[in-house]
Amino acid sequence: MVTTAGKAVTGRMIEDGPERIVLQVSSGKLERVTLPRSDIEQIVPSKLSAMPDNLVDQLAGREQFLDLVPYMMELAAADKTPAAHGHLPGGKTSARNFRASSC
Repeated sequence: MVTTAGKAVTGRMIEDGPERIVLQVSSGKLERVTLPRSDIEQIVPSKLSAMPDNLVDQLAGREQFLDLVPYMMELAAADKTPAAHGHLPGGKTSARNFRASSC
């Protein structure tokens, strides 16, 4: 996202309300950023997955992979917010992660 002040904020949208948007920032910390809608100039969906590249190659074997799949399905099932499913303002849908574009 890009704010009206020109600041780029990158993260996973976890709340998409009429007055504000809340992002889980992509810093590895459990930090959340709340942005009033009036401070948001642009929302740009990321084309990149939040999953690390070659994650499957780092697993010890088939059993770890088979454990990972249900775990991820549980996470997705537990996350029922509209923003968690890629719904953007105006009824648009896209990826869950957002990244600022070049201004």
